[in-house]
Amino acid sequence: MRSELAVPMTARGKLVGVIDVQSTRLKAYGEQGRSMLSLIGSRVAGRPLRTLAYNRRVDRQNRTLRTLAHLVARVSAILDLDELLTKSPRLHAR
Repeated sequence: MRSELAVPMTARGKLVGVIDVQSTRLKAYGEQGRSMLSLIGSRVAGRPLRTLAYNRRVDRQNRTLRTLAHLVARVSAILDLDELLTKSPRLHAR
């Protein structure tokens, strides 16, 4: 490589990555290239953090849905109303 341009990717004041481009041409990147790459880096940098937050929300929703499905299965397995009413306060404890 004869030319290289690297710009930091920061999100919320933290370094989350680096964009690095290389060329076989000498002095391939000027101020316009640096500005463009910096703009791209600033736009892309927040995506990993937003993806992480989204994944956490999805995981939390999945746990809630699994718990609800488990409770529904236990409740629907009880056919006798008196038995259901007796066990209902204890179902959430397990």
